[in-house]
Amino acid sequence: MSANRNSEFYVGYQHHAPPGLASFLTRRVLIIAVLALTSGVLIAVTQNRFAPAVFEFGEVREFEGVVREDPYPRLKVLRPGRTPGLHYKSSYYLVDPFKFSAAPYVKGMDGKRVRLRGELLYRENQTMLVLDPESVQEIEGDASGVTQTAFDSKLANETGAPLEEEYPGALIPPGPATLTGEIIDSKCYLGAMNPGERKTHRACAIRCISGGIPPLFVVRAPDGGIQHLLLVSPEGKAINQEVLAYVALPLRITGEVRYANGVYTLFADPQRFERL
Repeated sequence: MSANRNSEFYVGYQHHAPPGLASFLTRRVLIIAVLALTSGVLIAVTQNRFAPAVFEFGEVREFEGVVREDPYPRLKVLRPGRTPGLHYKSSYYLVDPFKFSAAPYVKGMDGKRVRLRGELLYRENQTMLVLDPESVQEIEGDASGVTQTAFDSKLANETGAPLEEEYPGALIPPGPATLTGEIIDSKCYLGAMNPGERKTHRACAIRCISGGIPPLFVVRAPDGGIQHLLLVSPEGKAINQEVLAYVALPLRITGEVRYANGVYTLFADPQRFERL
């Protein structure tokens, strides 16, 4: 029987392989299939999970609020309701549909109230709008006839909150600080791409930041806590071009943390950044 089995030979134009050879190949194919399936499952479960970032692509919403142009365009809006532990205003970074700032579309509107449309991105307590450039419209006053110059006072009176209010339990309180973290481009990090951080995303992040997307400095605590800080110069100016060499690299930055309108900002000199 052994001699017969060893003498089996498959002829390509025959409909079936010899019994011994067919049995041998069937077992090997099943083993390979099980190994491939097991490997796929193991690879999937051992990968890092996607970040909890959301891009509402294609879902265009309408917003009303106050434009702030410097250092990066933002829309300041009244937060619905009164959530304990959160600032009474939300602040949305504004970017265009591509890898550029929305500055040209809100130029000259600093401090003015506007109505606009955009697609929302968000991650943790950070929010951004991908602006529809044709939708920006200035509003002279709200339905109660409140002019823009009284907008902040109106918000404070409605909520019973001061104009400045810290998030409780902040990882990094305002004041001088030396921090370790990573510079990321806010648009991809907040949901336009996932994952939008670390060296695998470096080339894309450099393109975005060079186009005017606000750079964020992300600090991660050993216990898993994360703090996001808008990165500006010591004078509070945008520093997109100055930080390109440091994007997506481990850094130590010494500067001053300040808090305003729900946004933590790190004022720091790029010439003093330290690579780790």
